Amino acid sequence: MQHIGPLFKRIRKSKGLTLEEVSKDIVSVSFLSKFENEKNDISASNLLALLQRLKVDPKEFYRLVSNCNSTPIQEFIASLTPAFRNDDVRLLNQKLTELDENKNKYDSLFYTHYKILITHFIDHLTDLPINQTNTNTIINYLMANDYWGSYEVYLYTNFIKFIPLDINRLLLKKAKTSAANYVDEGNYKHSVVIIQTNFINKLIKERETFLAIDMINELLDDLNNTPYFYEINKLQYLKGKAMIAQGKITEGKKYTDRAIDIIYQFNNDTLGRAYEKTINNLINSVELELKENS
Repeated sequence: MQHIGPLFKRIRKSKGLTLEEVSKDIVSVSFLSKFENEKNDISASNLLALLQRLKVDPKEFYRLVSNCNSTPIQEFIASLTPAFRNDDVRLLNQKLTELDENKNKYDSLFYTHYKILITHFIDHLTDLPINQTNTNTIINYLMANDYWGSYEVYLYTNFIKFIPLDINRLLLKKAKTSAANYVDEGNYKHSVVIIQTNFINKLIKERETFLAIDMINELLDDLNNTPYFYEINKLQYLKGKAMIAQGKITEGKKYTDRAIDIIYQFNNDTLGRAYEKTINNLINSVELELKENS
């Protein structure tokens, strides 16, 4: 893996330590200098000893190395997040074109999965029918894998809305367990909340609103006095959305309006408009249902 030496050098210098101070009784000064400049490989035992000298946790160092060695796949996935978060059809189409034009950069499995994922989002947002055969391709892949890494968790997190509720219940447990295995403790809560938030959205769509509100209240209690402000605001929005779906339109809209106002305050107009459109469509649908049932 590249960039280990230069990253080590950057950390050493940030701590104000010399080559002599760090290398003493572990490796020679010249060896450490060559390692930092990518001219020498290093054994695992010596690297661990040097990291201990720097007071750097090996897990943290590995995460920093991973960030320095981002792959085209990681970069592409990261670039998709704004499109998914903001329901941005224009950006999704742009990313789909980019995926096709750069197909040779990616392995066939990633290309297949993410073409399906992006296409599903576009079809969903433009009210086109979802290809169930392609949906099953993703479901079968996730069900067949006993070990999930970050790839599978991210894929599932964004594909939740297209998976039937009964299958989602099985996959949710697998996703939460898998996140615990690969995510560091500091980010575990963040990752799991995103998974559960997307699952709650699915529950509301399926009109499992009481279960959705129970999950929301439990998560809000868990996130009390944490820095996850975006997630807390999203949960408040979903709580209002669930209430509206129950027919409590006035009460629910107080929650959604407050959450949307906060989104606008943070200058995320695209997301704010998307949320407003979703709530207005939901209110129209619920009012029609109430009228038909009266």
